[in-house]
Amino acid sequence: MQRLATSPEQNNSWGFFVQDDWKVSKSLTVTIGLRWGVRTALHERYNRSVLALTRPYVQPFSATAAANYQAKDAALISQIPSISPWAA
Repeated sequence: MQRLATSPEQNNSWGFFVQDDWKVSKSLTVTIGLRWGVRTALHERYNRSVLALTRPYVQPFSATAAANYQAKDAALISQIPSISPWAA
């Protein structure tokens, strides 16, 4: 699914800034400021950009990968000695 450039996606941001100046002497002024800001995650107004994500998709190589993992798991399990909690 291609996403259109006209998708109504948006995020919100809020922030504030305060600043103050102190005159320490005739030739020295101290300026101090504090900035705070937060930005929310990008979201789509009508929930259309994530509709295609609910469809199951199988990668072309997933069967090969699963077989390889299963073979490696079997080889590793065969190397682990059997331990029974009821062994005397």
